[in-house]
This record gives sequence, C-alpha cells and structure tokens, in this order.
Amino acid sequence: MKPHPEVWLNKIKLYCYKNQITKKEDIIEFCKSMIHPSINVSKANTFEEISNTLKNDIFFISFKHSVKTKLQKLKFDPKDKNYVQFINIFREYCYEAEINVEEQLLEKLPEDSFQYYFINNNLEKINSLNDLIIYFNQSFLEQTKIDSLWFMYYSKTCRNWKIFN
Repeated sequence: MKPHPEVWLNKIKLYCYKNQITKKEDIIEFCKSMIHPSINVSKANTFEEISNTLKNDIFFISFKHSVKTKLQKLKFDPKDKNYVQFINIFREYCYEAEINVEEQLLEKLPEDSFQYYFINNNLEKINSLNDLIIYFNQSFLEQTKIDSLWFMYYSKTCRNWKIFN
C-alpha cells in the first residue's frame, strides 16, 4: 500500500535533509522527479501543490476507497482488552482515507457498549482526533469505576441475603 501523499512528502524531505539537500526549491524538484510521469506535477511549485496534485490523482482516490473498505470491516469488541491496537488501526485508516473520525468511531462501537454511550454523550466536547482518543480511553476508566462500584454493591448485598431451604 502506498503512503498518504503528506506522509510520502515528509519522508522525501527527511531523506533530503539527511543528504544535505536543504534548499526548498531543490527538495521540491527532487520530489517532482520521484513522482511517476503519468502524474503531471510540472506546474507544482510548493509542497502543498504537489500534495494536492497527488491527492487528486485517480490512484490516491482508489487508495482512499480501499482504506474505507478496510475501515468498514474493522469492528471493535468491548470485551477485547487490546483497544489500543484497535484505536491505532482506526486512526491510521481515518487519516489515510481522509474521513470524519468522530462519526466513524461511533459506527464501529456497538450501540449497547459503554464506550458508545460515553463518547456519544461527550461528542460536543470532541474537537480533534486526540480528543476522541482521550474520551475513548476515558470511557474504559469510567467503565472500570462503574464495574467496581457494582461489584462492591453486589458483594455487600449478597452478604445480607439469607438462603432458606
């Protein structure tokens, strides 16, 4: 899978700096020389113009569609304790497909999960991907607190029960 155009440009810039190519114009020309001739970047004079040209190319559009398909197949299981791996894959797919993260996460969460409830109730406070991840992580902490309280309540209640034969 090819990287996102912005990721690719950053890798090229890093390569150039490591090899003492530091003039912006030289880096731009190097970037343009690394792009397949079927993509016309001859009029691009900035990194943003190169990025936009690459993003508008049919191959990147197809790439985004393939990532969206992967995202649609991605499912979150609240019982799986490895939610960090899920959120990393989710974040990568959303970035690569250039889509709205908040809406997508709610679609991935089961509606009866505490995470869905918690994020949905805090949606107006979520303004970025980082906020979303913070609230996602916080939902697990809140769920643990609730589970602990429930366990304590249940334990106290059960001690007071008498069993009759």
